[in-house]
Amino acid sequence: MGLIEICLLSLISAQDPATQQTADTTYAAALQGPTATTLTTLAQNPRRDLQLAEQAGAAADGELLRKLTSGPNPDVASRAAWLLTQSSNAEHRSQLPAIVSSSPHPEARLHALQAVRQDADVTSTALAIAALDDDDRRVRTIAAQLLGDLRRPAAIDPLLKLLGKSSELENNESSTDVQAALLALTDLGASQHLLRMSTAIDDGQAVGVAESLTYAFQTLSPKIEVKAETTVLVAVLNHKEMMLRRYAIDRLAELNSTIAIAALESRLENETEQLKPLLEAAIVKIQKGSIAPAKTAFDKAAANARVVWSYTTSWWNGLTPTQKATLGALPLALIWLLWLSRSVALRRSRDSDAIATVALVQPSDQYLEDQGDDFYDDEEGEEYEECDTFEIDDNPFDDQDDLQPQTEYDTSGWEDHSEDNFLSNSTPENETFR
Repeated sequence: MGLIEICLLSLISAQDPATQQTADTTYAAALQGPTATTLTTLAQNPRRDLQLAEQAGAAADGELLRKLTSGPNPDVASRAAWLLTQSSNAEHRSQLPAIVSSSPHPEARLHALQAVRQDADVTSTALAIAALDDDDRRVRTIAAQLLGDLRRPAAIDPLLKLLGKSSELENNESSTDVQAALLALTDLGASQHLLRMSTAIDDGQAVGVAESLTYAFQTLSPKIEVKAETTVLVAVLNHKEMMLRRYAIDRLAELNSTIAIAALESRLENETEQLKPLLEAAIVKIQKGSIAPAKTAFDKAAANARVVWSYTTSWWNGLTPTQKATLGALPLALIWLLWLSRSVALRRSRDSDAIATVALVQPSDQYLEDQGDDFYDDEEGEEYEECDTFEIDDNPFDDQDDLQPQTEYDTSGWEDHSEDNFLSNSTPENETFR
């Protein structure tokens, strides 16, 4: 019978309580200081091994607990790592770096690395840098936080690489490792790498990193020279994170950087409605700051004109293409209306001139009145005018001479034309009828 069969037979065979208690006592004693051969023989029930090690406390064997963190059971591995982190035994805590490097269970690695961070030993820098490549996001987050606590310049480049790699990963949860890397780079004072940091976030798919990125810019950008800072801030005016764009606009206005005016004005067309007023205010502030104090009235007028022009330019750049086309058509419509009103006025003026010309060639009322007076101004009229009264004869027939006919008519032959004779001889053809 083989060795395995003998061991299995001993396990399934019935044992009295005294024998079982003696075996547990021997097992517990072995856990406190076993040899390699004893460990190989005893490590056949991980849960039982873990239970007895937990009962042993600080006296438990750290090597056995480390091996349990690499076992097939993730719950046992996590518990074993936690026991090592809670122990005051230095030998136990010395097992933590090996767990971070070799344990296949993320929970065990996470417990071990958290304990390493609590100590914050400079010697753990290499371990934290290696943990930045861990498959678990939580482990990478703790590693970045540890590097931020250690503040070793050698960690800047690995942290920047983490930004690029983690930002490209698709996820629906907050990118805590990217956030931790940004904060660690801020603690490390990586002001010369702001553009690289913003580019990694802008090109990636990291979620919930706007505040961390903006904090990094707020802390680091004032530490570089003004010209370089202006260049970096102008470069992030088109960044996808609105919070970062807001800081860039405010900071450029604070710097009064005239070389940024063109970039700010070009951003007006694509900026959101939330940041457009801030962008316009920044442009005006920079333009006002760049104008020298006016000494004469002409200088003041020119300065006011430039301010008005800047307001107008900012307002125009903020319009949509449709609004610009509409406003551009208004002057043409106004010119057409002026031309139309001018044409109507000229036509009315020509009509008035024609009526006035006709009126000039017509006789006036005074002329007609004078002509009427000349018509009645003759000798007969004068006689009529000289005759003031007329004498009327009351008996015009008293004078018999007046009754006598003035002319004698020939009445011979009238007697032949009696009434009967006249009617009988009167025919239409007769001369008498006529």
